[in-house]
Amino acid sequence: MPADPALALDEKGRRDSNFGQMRRRLGLVVGACILTALLSGCGAVGDGRTDKAASVKKNLESAISQVTDVAEVTARYQVITGMGSAATVRIKAAAGTESLETVMHDSLIAFASTTAGMKTSTNVSFQVTGQGQEYTITPDAVGLRQKPSAQDIIDFANNAE
Repeated sequence: MPADPALALDEKGRRDSNFGQMRRRLGLVVGACILTALLSGCGAVGDGRTDKAASVKKNLESAISQVTDVAEVTARYQVITGMGSAATVRIKAAAGTESLETVMHDSLIAFASTTAGMKTSTNVSFQVTGQGQEYTITPDAVGLRQKPSAQDIIDFANNAE
């Protein structure tokens, strides 16, 4: 009998197909387990830090809601294992607000004051829309990139007059 069971022959001189099939099935099962483990790790929002993400969200909404002419704030913060972090801030300015740029400027400063617990490399999507308007501005209206990092916003706030 050959040393390698994969080379074993049945009574008709053919390779033992049952053993080969078992090896293939085992390989598929192991591969599926590895793939499942990798994908579940990549999609883990917060990396076990959902309380921290909820706290950052709450702090952002609380600070930005104090800005003059802000009627509504919705914030989101998430850390995706292996993918980095992202924050989203959507602001509705009060009806009749004269300058969405002023609301953006002041909201960015409020954002910068609440970045504790947030990665400075976090990509930030930030928008201000007037209530009842379809006109929306992003941070490029006040001199930042359209989607700045948290560090960009901190630097902006530190240099604001």
